[in-house]
Amino acid sequence: MGRFLLKRLALAFVTLLLLSVIIFVAAQLLPGDVGRAILGPFADQRAVDELNEELGTNRPIIVQYLDWMRGVLTGDLGDSYGSTALSKTSSGPPSRNRQSSPCSPS
Repeated sequence: MGRFLLKRLALAFVTLLLLSVIIFVAAQLLPGDVGRAILGPFADQRAVDELNEELGTNRPIIVQYLDWMRGVLTGDLGDSYGSTALSKTSSGPPSRNRQSSPCSPS
């Protein structure tokens, strides 16, 4: 019984590792540039290159994967590129909708 469980755990580990590689590579193959997506189509190329350098998206794919895997193993899944763009354009805390709905008590 112990050998069976050990074998199953080893296969689960290999499966998760292969799945993480496949998903990471597939995400890297998507068209587009992260810096260009965040800064917009009219941004200066130098600014796009600087942002790509800051985010590390211009490094080799194996280095990016190993850094990401190190983060996953330590519980750091990284920053969202969407939240990076939002934080650079945000001028303050998000406002709450103060309007009450007909179903909620006022």
